[in-house]
Order: sequence, then C-alpha cells, then structure tokens
Amino acid sequence: MIAIHDPAPPFHDYLNIMYLRPMLEYATAENIPCKLISELSHAHNDTVCVDTEYLTPENIDLLKNDGNRIIGFNIVDSSHLAQCIRENPLPVDLIFSFTGLQTTNRGKEFVIDQDFNVTLEERQFMEPEQWTRFDFMRSMGRLLSLPYVHWERQPLFIKQPYSNRSPKVLLRGGAHMRRVILALFLLKYGLLDEASGFPLMDYFKESMAEQFRFCKPCRNEVHRCGGKYPHRTPSLHRFECTSPAKWGGELDLENMGLWNNRCPESFYWLAEKFGQNHGYLLDDRLERLLNCEWLEQTEHLSTLGSTLFTADCKWLHSIYAAQRFWDGAVAGCINLLPERTADQEYFPAMQPTVHYKTFREDFSQLEQEAQISKDEYESISHNAEELYKHWMQPSDYAISTNLLRHIFEHIL
Repeated sequence: MIAIHDPAPPFHDYLNIMYLRPMLEYATAENIPCKLISELSHAHNDTVCVDTEYLTPENIDLLKNDGNRIIGFNIVDSSHLAQCIRENPLPVDLIFSFTGLQTTNRGKEFVIDQDFNVTLEERQFMEPEQWTRFDFMRSMGRLLSLPYVHWERQPLFIKQPYSNRSPKVLLRGGAHMRRVILALFLLKYGLLDEASGFPLMDYFKESMAEQFRFCKPCRNEVHRCGGKYPHRTPSLHRFECTSPAKWGGELDLENMGLWNNRCPESFYWLAEKFGQNHGYLLDDRLERLLNCEWLEQTEHLSTLGSTLFTADCKWLHSIYAAQRFWDGAVAGCINLLPERTADQEYFPAMQPTVHYKTFREDFSQLEQEAQISKDEYESISHNAEELYKHWMQPSDYAISTNLLRHIFEHIL
C-alpha cells in the first residue's frame, strides 16, 4: 500500500497540491492501492511518500521500525537536500528532488573585485563524505530529479516566428544580485530587451514586512515622483538605509546575497561603479528596469513569445531550471543560462545546445553567446517545447499524466 503523508497544514503547499494529491487521484484511477495519512505513525508496512522536511532521524526510525519504505520528496531553494537528511540520506529508500542533481562536487562561481573585474573561482558543493553519499544515491537511481511544474494551466498567448522576434535577451524576475549584474553586462553590449524588468514596487508599500520594506526617505521619494524611483547623480546617502551600498566608498561584493531585492538607489550606485570600469553610462533603460511592474502570465508569455532569448543567473548550486525555464520553453524563447547549468542532471533530461544555450559566468563571451541562427533557434525551441508538452503540460490531472506515470514507475 502506498501511504501519502498529507498533514494539515503541510510543510510545502506546492508539494501537496501539485504532486502528492494528484498522485492519489492517479493511483485511484489506475487501481493502485493508495491512502492518505495525516500522521507518520499511521503507516505500517507501507510505501510512505513524504516531504523530506519531516524525515528527522526520529521519524526515519519510526517508519523503518514499522516496516515501511520511505519515498522522500525534497523541496529546498537550492540543489541541496533538506537539512535533516543532508548529512546522511542513505536510510531513505528513494528521493525525488525538485531541482537538477549535481554530477560534480565542484563548480565555478563568479567573483567581482572593487573595480568590477569578474573572475571565476572554484567552489565545493558538499564536504567529501557528504558528497560520496549524495553521489552514491544519484548513481544508484535512488536520488532522482523532478521539475517545478506550473501552478496553473498556461493561458493562450501569441507566439511569434523567428523573424518577428526581438534579437535581444529578456530578463525578468526579482532583483537578485547576480541577475542584476547579468543585466548590466547585457546593457553594456546593447543586448538587453526593453521589456526586461525587476519589479521592486512592492518593497515600497507600507504593507510590506518591515524587514524587507525600503527606508522611509525612499518611500517618500516614490510617493513624490508618482510611483517611480528616478535615478539621480550622485546617489544620495541615507542614514536610515540598510543598503549594502557604500555611499561614497569602494565596491564590496563579497556577499552578493546582501544585495538581493535592494532599493533602486542601491542599484543605481552599483551601475555607477560598473560604468567606471566598463565604460557604460547610465540612461533611462536602467530606470525602466528597476521601476517596472509584475506582468500577468498571459502578458509575460506573450513577451517571451516575441523574444529570441530569456536568461537567468543565480547563485552557484541553486535551482537552474525553475518554472521560468518552462515559461521560455512553452513560448518558444531560448533559455540562455550559465555554463554551470550543465553540471546538473535533470528530469526531463535536457542538454546544452539541444534544449538551451549557455554563457560563461565571467560574461567575457556574452556578445557571441547571445546570438542564434534561424536553424539553431528552430531546433532548440522545438526540442524544449516537446519536453514541455510531453512531461509538463497537464492533461487529466493538475500535472502531466506522463509525469505521474514516471513517478509511479519508480515507486512501485
């Protein structure tokens, strides 16, 4: 009997709504013995499907002592396993992880000095003993990748042919620091599509949680300027500001995570530092980038459907093929991703030059990498869209029937 752990409330709504409950529906339709349990203690001699966040040593012992197989579903905002099984996942019989799986214990992260020179440094994914266990699980087929499916069925939208698409690169999403740096290099080379944007307006709202809300002078400035935050030269120092920008000082990007979703003033200052070394002068394109609004999904897909490339750049060992990858695939927009994307294996399986293109993380060849012929475009966009149609597009359930069948083939 398959026992699906569905506590109230669940640790991850996404897992229970988009995977575990559709699995119960599929099992019922296919006459596969299956039940829901709200407590792990209710499982006896079962195959238990459970969020890995619940797999503490105590709960693993509880399940094993009652004769259960353990099937973990791992959701972490990186390519790591949940903290409670990171040191030793071996007691778990099978783990599905919602990310690509590292095939190497090393990776290259870009670092930036005070003059905005970019170099690559090798970094370790895990401690050697942890990596040995992780890689053993992966190589034995006991650690498998699963994709981040969309929450909802995708709406109808207009998809343009190659000849009608913008030849530039679309960047949209939160203002994560590495993504912003990629945008600056794309601006330098004249490659950033004008529909790109990092929506920050929610952080000016009084309703935003205080630890994330921008400072009072910034909020006053947006109100004074009618809901926009203009660029001024030089940047103003604000005593209330918690920005990592060192107003009047040198650039320090040792901890890029401190810059994620900071105020436009911080990124204007960053762009000034970028321009001192790279010869790029600020203009209204950066203002538009930092003063945009979120798009409804239909408009977002239509924008992707009229652009050749969409790109992203996040921290090393993060989730490289998130939902935004599938946004591009369904819209016929080529994903341009860091080279380290190829350090992970995915389900559905995808390869560089076959399903997406890559760029060097030091941005030294970006001008050449953000080019594509009609034949190459047709091939890559077709391959990526076929993956989406076969494995991601929902049919009878909230997620693809083929994807559900794939999961059960590994569980049973």
